Amino acid sequence: MSKALDDAIEHLTTTYQSLAQAAAGYLETLDPKEINARMAKAKPDTAEYVALEHLAALMRSPKPTPEPAPAAPAAPAESAE
Repeated sequence: MSKALDDAIEHLTTTYQSLAQAAAGYLETLDPKEINARMAKAKPDTAEYVALEHLAALMRSPKPTPEPAPAAPAAPAESAE
């Protein structure tokens, strides 16, 4: 497992910060597949598992995307009289 994930788990299991806030700082640096693999090996009643749950939940959150610009109104069709 990566040092980055080990460091993130260490931080989340020892911080006095909100876990969600602390976990959000790792979104760009961790691999979701690695988090899921580590979670599969962790025991559910441990601090490590709780930290991994927070990381996994944030990784599954959809990233905000800008809304597309509204389409221009279609020109009125001319009648063939």
